[in-house]
Amino acid sequence: MTASYQPPFALVTGCNSGIGEQLAITLAKNNYTVLATARRVESLDNLTRQHANIIALPLELGDSTSIERLRDSVIKYTKGRLDILINNAGMHYAAPATDIDVNQVTKLFSVNVVAVMHMCQLFIPLLQKAPRPRIVQIGSVTRDVPVVCQSVYNASKAALSQYTKTLRVELRPLSIEVIEVVTGYVRSNILRDGVLISDDSLYRPIKSTVESVKNGGNKNGMLADEYARVVVRQILGNKYKREIWEGHRARILRLMVTFFPPWIHDVIMATAQALLQQKLTITPKTASLLIQAGYSDYRELKYATPNSIVEQFTSKFGIPKTSASAFRRACRRLVFLGTQDDPEEQDKICADWTNKALAARGIWRADFDDLTGEQIAELLMGTA
Repeated sequence: MTASYQPPFALVTGCNSGIGEQLAITLAKNNYTVLATARRVESLDNLTRQHANIIALPLELGDSTSIERLRDSVIKYTKGRLDILINNAGMHYAAPATDIDVNQVTKLFSVNVVAVMHMCQLFIPLLQKAPRPRIVQIGSVTRDVPVVCQSVYNASKAALSQYTKTLRVELRPLSIEVIEVVTGYVRSNILRDGVLISDDSLYRPIKSTVESVKNGGNKNGMLADEYARVVVRQILGNKYKREIWEGHRARILRLMVTFFPPWIHDVIMATAQALLQQKLTITPKTASLLIQAGYSDYRELKYATPNSIVEQFTSKFGIPKTSASAFRRACRRLVFLGTQDDPEEQDKICADWTNKALAARGIWRADFDDLTGEQIAELLMGTA
């Protein structure tokens, strides 16, 4: 290695806070000249003031032109060579799969997947000039485990993981190491916006439950500086590690995905995230009426029987003015929140509920055999 290449160079994206910031600091302490990026370069002022071997560069991952400008800047500073590329920057998006905004999905995949591909493509020629070149992808355990309310983010990390595995095989003849860091829970700002529950969401009645689930793992996560120290030590170690599992619960989850079948993953994750009992097949309108009838939260429904639910529902509000078939569908949604899988059993229970609701008003089965659904609904509401 010639003197012009001393010290080695590392490019780290997303260094304004959290994991990226601590990776940059740790590499700088290991005598690397760190090219640190952020969307707003002024957010790196403290970092560059405290560490003379950290250089701040702007990068907008969603803009391919910005990535190309970054490549040109790196060539200027390093004279065309790069030892380590760490793709850390990314965006998070938390929402139930039923509530996703397709525009946000496109934006997230552009940043978390497509931009990383572009970064690797542009910087591989620079990496080839290093004695031991390394590409490090900061991934997530969510590539393998179904963390609720972030299906889009999980999917992006799964895509990144598969891309990384393929890239590793393709770059082997070029002697470029490709490392995926499978990250568990780490305290950072990635969840600062929380989960997005819309006003008409099926999950609106348990918004507080979902929010507590989403914030819990981040709050109890590994400290970012500790994470960075452990990860950098393994990246710089003599042994080439294709995967590094680090962060709170990362090792436990690694055992789970390695030795347990997928259906157990579902049960474990649902239980851990307090949603095993939350079988949300109730429509927002029905849920609203139930809550007004005395069930302040879906969580309370696991203590109620189907009959007690429908009796309290009908006694306080009657049945919505609708057709008989729509009423039966509404009843079906109330059967232990959808846990009755047998359609015939569901129909039997719904018919029983209808009979009980009518009988409570002194109307018996023989009296309404010839009535229309609309007439039945009117009778149930006491309007006929």
